Amino acid sequence: FAYGVDMGLPVSALTVGADLVVHSLHKSATGLVQTAVLWLQGNLVDPLAVERSISWLQTSSPSSLLLASCESALLEWKSTSGKRKLKKRINEARNIAARLLEKDVPLLQNQDPLKLILHSGKFGISGFEADSFLISRGVVAELPEPGCLTFCLGLTSQKGLIRLLKKEWDCLFAAHPGRKPFKPFSTAPVPLLIAPEMSCGAAWRSESIRIIHLSDSAGYISAQLICPYPPGIPLLIPGEVLDQKRVEWLLEQQSLWPDHFSSQLRVISKEAVTNL
Repeated sequence: FAYGVDMGLPVSALTVGADLVVHSLHKSATGLVQTAVLWLQGNLVDPLAVERSISWLQTSSPSSLLLASCESALLEWKSTSGKRKLKKRINEARNIAARLLEKDVPLLQNQDPLKLILHSGKFGISGFEADSFLISRGVVAELPEPGCLTFCLGLTSQKGLIRLLKKEWDCLFAAHPGRKPFKPFSTAPVPLLIAPEMSCGAAWRSESIRIIHLSDSAGYISAQLICPYPPGIPLLIPGEVLDQKRVEWLLEQQSLWPDHFSSQLRVISKEAVTNL
């Protein structure tokens, strides 16, 4: 499936040597919602260990409909007609984005041409405000975030979309006059790779858990997951130690995602861990 380069797409994770890749078929292929595949290659990960791990969670009565959807999506993806269809949709999507930019609809550049990211924050409108406004007018996006709103074009033709999005953007902009552009969002003050103080499972099941305010959590070990959805990317996992910079950043995120995670946090003191 490594044919993305000739379409101007990023090289796939598998192509550059990833050992395990989770691939959602309903987001980048024609699979039904809830369908995905796990790709495995190389000899660093034991296939039997993966199989055993999956068996802990999977049902003994899987959905035949979802399995058939997975097979159908993969077969189309591998076929010549499937590749031709994808190329056509990507070219159409790039044309849509270029036309919208010409019409002063603010879009952010991204690596997936089948996603349109409306940069509402450029004009002081949050992605959540934009999403609520557009839904009330019958336009449904895929992903609202603090500073933007993402639309998924999918693999079908999008006739009339340029006119529709231009019209709705003009209405959205007119409904929120005089806003100041958002300041750039701060980067997470954490390294790319983190080693938790204790395992996720041990932190989650600890008998020494207490609930405190997020602002008072510096120096503690998290016993919970903070993962606002959308987009479903963890900001904190059980077992991580919270320092003051991390706490301040999380408080900033909470102000941006007020309805997505609580101001209370389940934590474990380092002293309690030492005494175990």
